[in-house]
Amino acid sequence: GELWTAVPQPLSVSHPAGVAVGTNAVRVGVAAGGAPLEGAYVCLWNGTETFAGGYTGTDGEVELPISATAAGAIKVTVTLHDHIPYLGSIAIAADDRFVGYLAHVLDDDDGESSSGNGDQLLNPSERIELPVQLCNYGTLTATGVTATLTCDDPRVTVTDAAESFGNIPPGGTAWSADDFDLRLAGDTPSGHTVYLQLLVTSGSEEWLSLIAIPVVAARFTHEAQTLYGFGARIDPGEAGELSVRIRNRGDAPGVAVTGTLVSESPWVTVTDASGAFGTAAVGGLVENTADHFALEAAAECFQGHVASLRLLLSFSDGARDTVACAVTVGQADGNDPTGPDRYGYYAFDNTDTGYPQVPAYQWIEIATNHGGSGTPLNLNDDDPEEGGSQTVNLPFPFQYYGETFTRATICSNGWIAMGSTYLTNYRNWNIPAPGAPAYMIAPMWDDLYTSGSDRVYHWHDAANHRYVVQWSRLRNSGSWWNNIENFEAILYDPAHYPTDTGDGMIEFQYDQFRNVDYEQHYCTVGIENGDRSDGIMYTYFGYYNTGAASIGGGRVIRFVPVRIENTAGSGESSDLPLRLALAPARPNPFGAGVGTLALRLELPQESDVRLRVLDAAGRLVRTLQSGPLAPGVHRICWDGRDE
Repeated sequence: GELWTAVPQPLSVSHPAGVAVGTNAVRVGVAAGGAPLEGAYVCLWNGTETFAGGYTGTDGEVELPISATAAGAIKVTVTLHDHIPYLGSIAIAADDRFVGYLAHVLDDDDGESSSGNGDQLLNPSERIELPVQLCNYGTLTATGVTATLTCDDPRVTVTDAAESFGNIPPGGTAWSADDFDLRLAGDTPSGHTVYLQLLVTSGSEEWLSLIAIPVVAARFTHEAQTLYGFGARIDPGEAGELSVRIRNRGDAPGVAVTGTLVSESPWVTVTDASGAFGTAAVGGLVENTADHFALEAAAECFQGHVASLRLLLSFSDGARDTVACAVTVGQADGNDPTGPDRYGYYAFDNTDTGYPQVPAYQWIEIATNHGGSGTPLNLNDDDPEEGGSQTVNLPFPFQYYGETFTRATICSNGWIAMGSTYLTNYRNWNIPAPGAPAYMIAPMWDDLYTSGSDRVYHWHDAANHRYVVQWSRLRNSGSWWNNIENFEAILYDPAHYPTDTGDGMIEFQYDQFRNVDYEQHYCTVGIENGDRSDGIMYTYFGYYNTGAASIGGGRVIRFVPVRIENTAGSGESSDLPLRLALAPARPNPFGAGVGTLALRLELPQESDVRLRVLDAAGRLVRTLQSGPLAPGVHRICWDGRDE
């Protein structure tokens, strides 16, 4: 089924009205309002012969394989959330002449133009010869047949693209007089499929066929690691050795595997980057136990720091692979910072005295009824499970999670949201959370009350280039009315308080703090990014994060990004994810009034991904992804419909 969340719009779909018997691929284009549409799902169906589906790319197009061995029709269905489904058909009929792909042979021996292991499979780094067989599915002879091979895949280089086939009678076949030649890059991962386009010509007539060849290769994943000379863990200032255990999850052996270890941390240096692993059978484990890597952790490294490492693997046949792993340096306690989040923010409190970023508690009273110079905001919140919010102009541009803001929304329920929002959320959640406002700054997110002159104030401290928001003597909800909360958030002008990233420094200060609302998960303290996928949870539901000190009167917490630059590490760095990760679905729960569920998938290397939605009984509801995905961060959406 489909839940509309807006007036459904029509789709403009382009595809051939008919194809000839023998056609093996169809390209479909989808647009709306004259612009191509990405993410539309296209399905081609013809009984048991063809059932293929895929999503359109950024160009609004998708090419799908078909089987058209006899006259008939293929049904075309196109769907996209909040768009009217398209239903169409493509006729299949015999043409006078139609010459298309029938078969091929993959020659990867070491003869003539080929270079490989001779297994007749496409492996990374191989140079192959590709004889191709064509068939004339028409009723008339095709004369002087030639064909040109092309490929859009950046991992493939076609070195001999043109071949001739002579005359092909109706129903007849012919092999190319010579071979097409191509070369595959060494870093092509297992499970990748190479798609070749074959343009066949006879006189003035042309026909296009698709050739799909799967790549067979070793593919390694991290299993474990062993420390030598460090003791039970790596501590700041220590040096020692490391071996890494990896498993071959590909479909070909990894022969004579060697590795180069790269550090992506400023505090961990790889002093011996080379290791030998030997040969790994399919499914086998190997470890560089006889040829260790060597590491050194800087003395100034943060306790609990997770140092990202990347293992660059090479095989004797020239193939390559990359495996992500990590080591933890030290062990964080209450005197160490909390974090980082993925963006790079840390939370330092005034017990973190061993760090230069440690803040000092200096309460700034701005409530006018207590001698301050602030201005009360028009926020009246005297009912349970309610709140008030007001959007204000900031006295200076403030960068937060890489975005610059000139306005902020302040809520009586203990939070600030950068930018403008109508939200007044009183119900606090963990961080990150889809139920939070975007770009949230939460010194005490809870169901709070204003009363008389005890309310929310703000003040621009122009002399010290900072903006202060104080929740002055507010009360907790329900039976906790007599518990007073007095706290503030301070935004520092990035132009006068520079940070590693240009983002503004933020401080929370607490004069009175009573975390007593057990009926609604106590309070939440922390920060969160714009799409609610990242942030620092300092405390929630009475739980304090690693490195966090308990909050009470006299506590100050500073949130500041510390940019991790790879100045001490070995080798090259990468912005690719370090490990396979599937972030929680957003929004969650997913139901009425929510149009699309978004999933964030992080892949450290190209992988064959199958992502399916199952119901409570384990029955398939929808396949969201089936096939190879490139390394990087992917956003996969589901509109709530079944297959």
